Amino acid sequence: MKNIRFNFEIDREAYFWYWVQSLVQWSWYFEKEEFNFYESELPNNYLHDKKGCLNKFKKILQKKDNGFLWLWERYLHKPIRFSEKYTCYLIRKEMETDFNIFWERELPLLKKWKESMEEINFNILHNFNNKVITFLDINKKNSAKVIQVKLFPYHNEKFPAGHSHKLFRNLILLNISHLNRGFENRAIGVVAHEYIHTLIEDESKLNNCLKKSFENIILPSGIQKITPGWKHLLIETVVTSLAGKRDENYLNYTLQIEKMNDPLAETINIKKELSNHGFLIRVAAFRILNETITYMENNKQIDQNYCDKIAKIWVEFYS
Repeated sequence: MKNIRFNFEIDREAYFWYWVQSLVQWSWYFEKEEFNFYESELPNNYLHDKKGCLNKFKKILQKKDNGFLWLWERYLHKPIRFSEKYTCYLIRKEMETDFNIFWERELPLLKKWKESMEEINFNILHNFNNKVITFLDINKKNSAKVIQVKLFPYHNEKFPAGHSHKLFRNLILLNISHLNRGFENRAIGVVAHEYIHTLIEDESKLNNCLKKSFENIILPSGIQKITPGWKHLLIETVVTSLAGKRDENYLNYTLQIEKMNDPLAETINIKKELSNHGFLIRVAAFRILNETITYMENNKQIDQNYCDKIAKIWVEFYS
């Protein structure tokens, strides 16, 4: 990506807090498979024995205006508030020994992936980046020039995962340690996906169009409120159609890395998947992909027509 540099690093301190929050069901963004992986690496009854300090930590995360913002401040090593220091001290005292055992097992895997990611020439995304900026009507001055990508452990051997936050545009988390070799392209897709998220402003053309689509199409349909929320689902559909860890996106179309597969081939009845929002995002992204390709190839900006089509796809799911 032109004028964008990705610096890959391993950060034990940042990952400690990610690891702890993954053991606590504190929000809608709780990954059961990830929790099961961590729990399997811990002694029997460990979480029961640590229930007291974990509940205190949960209360910190669930405080108003904390949550993900609190965690991202830890990922960037910002100071902990005085009122929360004692709870954080207890968590370290109670859990750091077992964390270190797990970390030392994962560290060699992370070091190998750091070497692999640093060997990738991200200039292959130059044209893709320019088209994304045009498509989403992004002000280039608002994009970060240097982005830290912190490599974290992850259980999945086929697909990595990623995280970003709109308030911390120079940081991406890439969960990757157990990813099998040969899937570097999926790691590239995740980095590109999260990078796109860092470009989107609250008052962007994308958000404004999706808001109108929600008000004019989804709201009148009578569909009940959905967690994690329509804004998240609609934005994820757009970004997933552009880039991601799987093959059904524009980035894969341009690089021609993997054969595209219809995600609906994985199920015979989509109505049974209505609580699986990650899968529904994939299906919606695949259904809008031809539109995405047309807009991107013709350097056309996102518009109300495009966003309305996405909203109609989601209404169809729940009708």
